[in-house]
Amino acid sequence: MEHRTIKGVGGEVHYWISRTKDIPKGTIVFSHGLTANHTMFEKQIEYFKNEYIVIAWDVPMHGLSVPYNDFSYEILQEIYIKY
Repeated sequence: MEHRTIKGVGGEVHYWISRTKDIPKGTIVFSHGLTANHTMFEKQIEYFKNEYIVIAWDVPMHGLSVPYNDFSYEILQEIYIKY
Protein backbone atom coordinates (compact mmCIF):
# COMPACT_ATOMS: atom_id res chain seq x y z
CA MET A 1 0.00 0.00 0.00
CA GLU A 2 1.26 3.43 -0.91
CA HIS A 3 0.70 6.06 1.78
CA ARG A 4 -0.57 9.43 0.53
CA THR A 5 -2.24 12.52 1.93
CA ILE A 6 -4.75 15.02 0.68
CA LYS A 7 -5.39 18.47 2.05
CA GLY A 8 -8.85 18.67 3.58
CA VAL A 9 -10.66 21.77 4.77
CA GLY A 10 -9.43 21.24 8.34
CA GLY A 11 -6.11 19.46 7.87
CA GLU A 12 -4.41 16.55 6.17
CA VAL A 13 -6.26 13.32 5.51
CA HIS A 14 -4.13 10.18 5.22
CA TYR A 15 -4.98 7.35 2.86
CA TRP A 16 -3.38 4.26 1.39
CA ILE A 17 -3.78 2.90 -2.12
CA SER A 18 -2.78 -0.35 -3.74
CA ARG A 19 -2.93 -0.77 -7.50
CA THR A 20 -2.80 -4.13 -9.21
CA LYS A 21 -0.34 -4.61 -12.08
CA ASP A 22 -3.00 -6.36 -14.14
CA ILE A 23 -6.25 -4.82 -15.29
CA PRO A 24 -8.25 -4.39 -12.07
CA LYS A 25 -11.73 -5.81 -11.58
CA GLY A 26 -12.72 -2.51 -9.98
CA THR A 27 -12.01 -0.39 -6.92
CA ILE A 28 -12.78 -1.10 -3.28
CA VAL A 29 -12.75 1.70 -0.69
CA PHE A 30 -12.57 0.79 2.99
CA SER A 31 -13.93 3.41 5.40
CA HIS A 32 -13.93 2.71 9.14
CA GLY A 33 -16.32 3.79 11.83
CA LEU A 34 -15.81 5.85 14.98
CA THR A 35 -12.78 5.13 17.20
CA ALA A 36 -11.11 2.94 14.54
CA ASN A 37 -8.58 3.49 11.75
CA HIS A 38 -7.57 1.96 8.41
CA THR A 39 -5.64 -0.91 10.04
CA MET A 40 -8.87 -2.74 10.84
CA PHE A 41 -9.00 -3.76 7.15
CA GLU A 42 -5.52 -5.34 6.90
CA LYS A 43 -6.82 -8.86 6.15
CA GLN A 44 -9.37 -7.64 3.60
CA ILE A 45 -6.76 -5.48 1.85
CA GLU A 46 -4.36 -8.39 1.63
CA TYR A 47 -7.08 -10.56 0.09
CA PHE A 48 -8.30 -8.06 -2.54
CA LYS A 49 -5.16 -6.07 -3.46
CA ASN A 50 -4.01 -8.35 -6.31
CA GLU A 51 -7.25 -8.06 -8.29
CA TYR A 52 -8.70 -4.68 -7.31
CA ILE A 53 -7.53 -1.15 -6.71
CA VAL A 54 -7.84 -0.88 -2.94
CA ILE A 55 -8.10 2.39 -1.00
CA ALA A 56 -8.23 2.70 2.79
CA TRP A 57 -8.17 5.92 4.74
CA ASP A 58 -8.12 7.37 8.20
CA VAL A 59 -11.25 9.46 8.60
CA PRO A 60 -10.46 12.95 9.99
CA MET A 61 -9.80 12.86 13.76
CA HIS A 62 -8.81 9.17 13.52
CA GLY A 63 -5.48 7.41 13.07
CA LEU A 64 -2.94 9.59 11.27
CA SER A 65 -5.60 12.12 10.24
CA VAL A 66 -5.22 13.82 13.64
CA PRO A 67 -5.26 16.75 14.29
CA TYR A 68 -8.12 17.94 12.14
CA ASN A 69 -9.84 21.26 12.86
CA ASP A 70 -13.60 21.75 12.94
CA PHE A 71 -14.44 18.24 11.78
CA SER A 72 -18.07 17.31 11.22
CA TYR A 73 -19.78 14.66 9.15
CA GLU A 74 -21.20 17.44 6.97
CA ILE A 75 -17.61 18.37 6.08
CA LEU A 76 -16.84 14.69 5.53
CA GLN A 77 -19.57 14.58 2.90
CA GLU A 78 -17.92 17.54 1.15
CA ILE A 79 -14.59 15.67 1.11
CA TYR A 80 -16.22 12.59 -0.44
CA ILE A 81 -17.87 14.69 -3.15
CA LYS A 82 -14.69 16.66 -3.93
CA TYR A 83 -12.41 13.63 -4.26
